[in-house]
Amino acid sequence: MKDTNIPNTAANGTLSIRELEALLGHVTKPAAAAIDRALAGDDLSIEDAVTLFDCTGTDMQALVAAADHLRKEQTGDQVAYVVNRNINFTNVCIKACGFCAFS
Repeated sequence: MKDTNIPNTAANGTLSIRELEALLGHVTKPAAAAIDRALAGDDLSIEDAVTLFDCTGTDMQALVAAADHLRKEQTGDQVAYVVNRNINFTNVCIKACGFCAFS
């Protein structure tokens, strides 16, 4: 049976901080602890990373909501991009890095 107390994402796909906190009350303890550390700005351990990589279901919902919250906090909703053109005028590449068509 589906738990009706779990917050659903809002129409715009994001959760308020109150909804995120409510969602964290429904996740497993290891996932909640790792997400709490990330939200606090603490470094994550390897064990935290493994826990987060293994998230499914409600744990994954909480992880995505927390990541969206951190993104919104740091950069907001403005999206930008950079057109990066690296033209090697010699047509000769000694780096062989695979970044451009000359390598």
